Amino acid sequence: LALELLTLFVGDELPPEELADVVHGSYVNFSHKDIVPVIPLAEAAVVAELFHGPTYCFKDLGQQLLVRLLARFAERDKQKKTFLVSTTGDTGPAAMRAVADAASDYLQIVVFFPSGQISELQRRQMTTASTAKAKVATFEGGGDDMDLPLKRLSSDRAFVEKHGLCG
Repeated sequence: LALELLTLFVGDELPPEELADVVHGSYVNFSHKDIVPVIPLAEAAVVAELFHGPTYCFKDLGQQLLVRLLARFAERDKQKKTFLVSTTGDTGPAAMRAVADAASDYLQIVVFFPSGQISELQRRQMTTASTAKAKVATFEGGGDDMDLPLKRLSSDRAFVEKHGLCG
């Protein structure tokens, strides 16, 4: 389904076989063959299980695909890209794992999270990342306290160009 939908929007940016490779590669680390199994609960009720991704959260569905698409474009253009992410939960681990799984020499990620405000599982997922392409740092304050500093960095054209910021 993802491949069919993306085909409508990608146009000639990626040849069909490349797009298919990206989409299929995005879900190889999911633990269920159906990726998102739909389980009947009652006569008129079903549940979509969104926890079969590599970090056990629904954000794996989007992050794996998004990061692989960005990796493909960065590789094509031979431009290194850096993601800056602030998280209070699932986004950080999912984004870090997606960068690791994409295994691109053109992508890296730096994730910030507020000290003491994420689950132990999420902290461990981020602080034991299995790639040199991912860095993590904590900050004091609330979840939104990193928004302004990251926005300022993203608005600094010289900084963006020097470090290849995206996202």
